[in-house]
Amino acid sequence: MMSSAMQTGIIKSLEGKNGIQGWQYTFIINCVMTIAVAMLGPFFIPDFPDKPNKLAFWLTPRDYEIAQARLRRFRRESPNPINWPTFWRMLKNPMLYIMIWIYVGMLLAQSAGDYFQLWLKSLVHEDGTKVWTRTMLNAIPLGGYALQIAAVWFWSFASDILKTRWTILLAQCIIGIPGAIIMTIWNVPDAAKYYSYFLLYCVAAGGPPLWAWLSDMLPSDAEQRALILGSCITAFYAINAWANILIYPAKEAPHYKFGWPVSLALWITCALWVVGLRIYDIKVVRPRNFRAAQEAFEEAEANANAVEYVGDSPVDVKVDSKDAVQRVA
Repeated sequence: MMSSAMQTGIIKSLEGKNGIQGWQYTFIINCVMTIAVAMLGPFFIPDFPDKPNKLAFWLTPRDYEIAQARLRRFRRESPNPINWPTFWRMLKNPMLYIMIWIYVGMLLAQSAGDYFQLWLKSLVHEDGTKVWTRTMLNAIPLGGYALQIAAVWFWSFASDILKTRWTILLAQCIIGIPGAIIMTIWNVPDAAKYYSYFLLYCVAAGGPPLWAWLSDMLPSDAEQRALILGSCITAFYAINAWANILIYPAKEAPHYKFGWPVSLALWITCALWVVGLRIYDIKVVRPRNFRAAQEAFEEAEANANAVEYVGDSPVDVKVDSKDAVQRVA
């Protein structure tokens, strides 16, 4: 959203000044902004609740207390150093591969929205003149980005309020299907194409509920959570580097032979994998987490009245059973 607004302003005010084109000014300004943000990063990234960033001067002791209280309330453990056993445990976990498909698939399915401007640019009046000016080509997608921001907030709040993750992901997949069908047909009124493009911005929010679901299923294995999350993001960037070139080749713009059919197939398969992961969660993950919590509770109860000797003096060794259960529940 910021990029489109900035580009619109650059075209209006800086185009051609000092012999530099507007798109060149965009690169210069983006470079300056990137350096500024990178320099601020060490001071504004808060880090983990139990290992706060000492350079984050804006965090107060009260902020630390709230963050640590949330960790205890949601029964989350902080990550330990990742080792080879953790890595192999992740490779044997079906969640890794299912989540990679869902995350990468949903992002690629809605990436057709990145080419919205090319379609807008192709629109012409009956006399051959362009429908939209250069300024409007950058301004119109602003509405889509505004929808995307609202959608991320909406889906994230809905996930927490309704206490469900899979239904939020499934809803986004289902909403994305009609737009992909319309664009696959292609020979439809322009109004339907506008609808389909803007619809993509409403379903570009699969990440937050997916990561929340991952945390729900692996509450006591922070290392594996971090590895799976990192693997999903890495897989997307690795695939996205070449996939969009094949799916949406520039020479076919704005009507792509395989683009929208691929998007439709991805929405459908992602929906199926969301349902599959839900079944795996109910049948395997929840019983496993329950057994682990029960074992921790029984172990804590057995040790509640244990006695150790320091020299000749007996010392009670008591373990908080509730705390033990919370660490694995």
